[in-house]
Amino acid sequence: DLPSESTIMQPVQMVEPEESQIQSDQDFNVIDPERQIQEPEFQNDVGLWRHITNAMQEHWCSRDPVECQHFDDDFSASRTQYDDGTARYFTGSMMFRKHVNGEQIKREWLMFSPSSGNVYCFPCVLFGDAHKGNQTQFCDGFSDWKNASQRMQMHENSAMHRARMQAL
Repeated sequence: DLPSESTIMQPVQMVEPEESQIQSDQDFNVIDPERQIQEPEFQNDVGLWRHITNAMQEHWCSRDPVECQHFDDDFSASRTQYDDGTARYFTGSMMFRKHVNGEQIKREWLMFSPSSGNVYCFPCVLFGDAHKGNQTQFCDGFSDWKNASQRMQMHENSAMHRARMQAL
């Protein structure tokens, strides 16, 4: 049996709230998702991040850093021309380090920026203290592909990087 038209078409009574019952968005601390999408610091391209705030740190610490890695992207933006005429690029093999036992370990901290063509250290960008001189090449954007293996190894073994990894 189907309900009758009179059952389906019941009028809705609208009740206006009293002014004292209305609360503003500020009362609920509402974050506008549209605003976040448009602000560079809330986009998943680390190369666009400029002003690191506490809200941004909280946002990215609660998410999976893989969102910012772009390891499936085209790395042509990473092209660096050297004085000897050679050009080098970021490659997929740089995403891994080789353990002494031969095991390939993914560098979870490493982020590729499609906009800048550089790579960045996720925790060092988020928790770096630029005003204290505690920045590394991986905070500002690294692109020395000729020396990438050594520099990445030096960075991931540094005390500063390890401390920032702990902060995540």
